[in-house]
Amino acid sequence: MCEFGLLKTKELEETLEMIHDVFMQFEASDYSQQGVDTFLKFIDIANIRDSIKKGELVFWNTKASGKIVGVLAVRNRTHICMLFVDAQFHRHGIAKRLLKEAFCDMDDGTKITVRSSPYAVPFYHAVGFVDTDAQMARDGIVFVPMATRCSELKI
Repeated sequence: MCEFGLLKTKELEETLEMIHDVFMQFEASDYSQQGVDTFLKFIDIANIRDSIKKGELVFWNTKASGKIVGVLAVRNRTHICMLFVDAQFHRHGIAKRLLKEAFCDMDDGTKITVRSSPYAVPFYHAVGFVDTDAQMARDGIVFVPMATRCSELKI
C-alpha cells in the first residue's frame, strides 16, 4: 500500500537520492555530459531547499513500506519540473496518482506544462499532454515541451 502526500523537510535528502538514481538509470543516457551535469546541479540539495523556501517548488511524494518511491515537483503551481518513480514501482499508477494529488483542486481550464524527457514522452501523451513544439535541448537537457488543461488530464 502506498502513501501519498506533500514532502516533509526531513524526507528531502532521500527524495533527491531517489531522483538521482532513477535519472541515472533511465534518462542520463539521452543526455550529453553537459546535460547530466546541468540536471545534477539542479537537484543539488541546497538549490532545491532554497526553491522550496521561496515557495517556487512544491513536492509531492509516494512511500511504500516507509521508502520514497515516487516524487512530483511542481514550479509555480502549474509547471511539472520533475516526476520520477522508482523502477520497481513503474506501471503501478504512482505517477498518475501524484498528478492527481497535485492538480485535483485546480480549475479545469488551468494550463499545466512540462518539458518532458524523451523517456517520459509516451507517459505524458497517455495522460493527456500534447507536444507544443519539437524536441529541443538547452544546457544539454533534451526535452519536448508539452501542455494540457486540468480538464484534459486522464488520471
